[in-house]
Amino acid sequence: MNLLELTLQGGVLIGAILLLRLLGRYRLPGWTFRILWGVALVRLLVPLALPFPWNVYSGLEHLQAPEPAVQTAPDAGGALTQAVTPSPMPDLQAPAVPSAPALEAAAPVEIPWLTILYLAGAAALALLFLASYWRGVRVFRTALPLTHPAVNQWRRKIPALRGVPIRRCDRIRTPLTYGLVRPVILLPKGVDCDDTQELGYILLHEGAHIRHRDAWWKLLFAAALCVHWFNPLVWCMYVCAGRDLERCCDEAVVRACGLEARSAYALTLLKWEERRSGLLPLCSPFSNKIMKERVISIMKLKKQ
Repeated sequence: MNLLELTLQGGVLIGAILLLRLLGRYRLPGWTFRILWGVALVRLLVPLALPFPWNVYSGLEHLQAPEPAVQTAPDAGGALTQAVTPSPMPDLQAPAVPSAPALEAAAPVEIPWLTILYLAGAAALALLFLASYWRGVRVFRTALPLTHPAVNQWRRKIPALRGVPIRRCDRIRTPLTYGLVRPVILLPKGVDCDDTQELGYILLHEGAHIRHRDAWWKLLFAAALCVHWFNPLVWCMYVCAGRDLERCCDEAVVRACGLEARSAYALTLLKWEERRSGLLPLCSPFSNKIMKERVISIMKLKKQ
């Protein structure tokens, strides 16, 4: 399959997911859309066609197959008989090798300007993601280990945090998680470790990011956007899928703390939304631009 076929089929699939998200965003659990976005990623990044035994292309090939010529000839008794004339055999001789002057006169291969434009756009977007992430990593490396009794207590309660470094960074404004192979949780200086309730919400949320492997999901979404940067539906997928990843983590926090904690957790989100950081494409920040959607989703959660 070529790139145009991939982006067209992926765009149709993304459009269907966006429609389902619009109709059932607050009725379906967050993991439903995580699975659907994964299917869309496979369609966008894996250039393989499904093997169907009957399709339009195979039918056209059968219709276009040459038929043997039929001729009539009289037999000895005067009756007409049909003789099948075999198709001419293809010429099996080796193709002629052009001489040296002909090779020198061959025109150089020209790359279409659309291909150049596509490669330039993909490379520019990939460099933007890498530069943003590298700039963030340089800031994250200035963080210092955080040793507090409340942090150690929550670390023992949350299995996903065992062995995960928790550090404090004065140059960020919201809690976040970064790292593909060895994730690290960073807390800003505004986090009051003595407020065990708020600290628990933050660590549960970041622990859900680590358990769900959201850093890898974000990397795949960024790769799909770089490959299909000319498709506006892929941009919509990148934005909406990021919100759905955050929604899954919100649901994990509410399930861990109980439905009675919905209001307090929503207030924590609103508090940190005012301090959110900038573009960190391959990280999992605590907040999101569309906070209204997350708060409504939290308050509509029911006991499962």
